Amino acid sequence: MRKYRIPIAVAVLVFIVVFLFVGCDTNKEGAPSSAPTVEETYQLLQTTNVGYPPYDDPNYSSFYSSGIYIIDFFIMFANMYLGPDMPWQGSDGSYSFSYSYGTESFTVTLTVVWDSDRSMWHYTLLLDGTYDTGSGIETFNNYTVFDLYAKPDGSEGEVTFYTFDSTSDYLNVSWIKDSTYITFTMTMVYDTNTYTITLKETIPVFDPTQGEGDGEYVSESGILEIDDGSGSPDVITWGSNPPSLS
Repeated sequence: MRKYRIPIAVAVLVFIVVFLFVGCDTNKEGAPSSAPTVEETYQLLQTTNVGYPPYDDPNYSSFYSSGIYIIDFFIMFANMYLGPDMPWQGSDGSYSFSYSYGTESFTVTLTVVWDSDRSMWHYTLLLDGTYDTGSGIETFNNYTVFDLYAKPDGSEGEVTFYTFDSTSDYLNVSWIKDSTYITFTMTMVYDTNTYTITLKETIPVFDPTQGEGDGEYVSESGILEIDDGSGSPDVITWGSNPPSLS
């Protein structure tokens, strides 16, 4: 199997799965009664994971090496901003905090509003100021880190991410969930390359006996397809009766 450096594509699943397992309270008209708070979003992230194949499945190692393990790292990264130690302020779907130390000085703003036309929550995370991206200090002017829509019950939605260093590089993900499967369809544009990534799997369940550490979320069957446009897609399936993407 070809190896891809797709950490952004994998990481974004964390934000999506937040809405796939927990819904919001709604009123009789179907509109949510109140916007989610930062603390509620943080609590949701504690229990969000994409399901792995069972540890004894022959394709476990191929699935893991595809980059899915990045999710665990990204959960920690996201919690660094959303955690209770961060000085978030605000209410009613408008939250922000500021940070300043050395060459870094920035404000992070999270807005959550109800989009009645799409019957979805609209989440926007903005970054303003100077920030260390890992490759140096960059200046951002109300930079949109992500733009996400999600139905209150998590049954469907869409999110778009842009990379820090180029607004022409982006990741778009749409998803849909039913009583049996979660299906993600992802398109990532990076430099001159376009990747299409599709993951369909049974609803993940945590199993403390699985994995190499303290357990993993497991999907009993699924299919992962990675297509870079250069030939036949790479496909990984697992389980006795894996789903079809068609």
